[in-house]
Amino acid sequence: MFGDAEAYDRFMGRWSHLVAPLLVDFTGVPGTGRVLDVGSGTGSLAFVIAERHKQSRVLGIDPSKEYVAYANSRNPFPDRASFQVGDAQHLRLSKATFAASLSLLVFNFIPDPAQFWGLARALAAGTPTGRNHHRGGRQCLSAGAVHRGV
Repeated sequence: MFGDAEAYDRFMGRWSHLVAPLLVDFTGVPGTGRVLDVGSGTGSLAFVIAERHKQSRVLGIDPSKEYVAYANSRNPFPDRASFQVGDAQHLRLSKATFAASLSLLVFNFIPDPAQFWGLARALAAGTPTGRNHHRGGRQCLSAGAVHRGV
């Protein structure tokens, strides 16, 4: 399933399409600035953010090159959303790069979520908002998270 983006989208995408708008509403994603979608999969969350926040730019990262290619191939917002291969536990991003960071349905696949949150806090250092919020949890399939000022 994880090597076949289309199969994954049929299996988990049905849930992602339902949960992504709820997470965006719940977290109050900023309407402007750059937003990081960690574990973007086939792009559901990034697409909702780009659709609702036309002044935002979304970067989705996922460890699967197949998912990244799939998301890029069906991206209806190429001017506001992009995807690249990346690892949530080894983010190679500059400090104060993003206004917010969100994750949807990914925590079950991160062996050490504490390490991820440590990186997110470090990336937030020195930003004007500097606030970090965590929503959801490792045990919940619909786990979601948001960090502001990442």
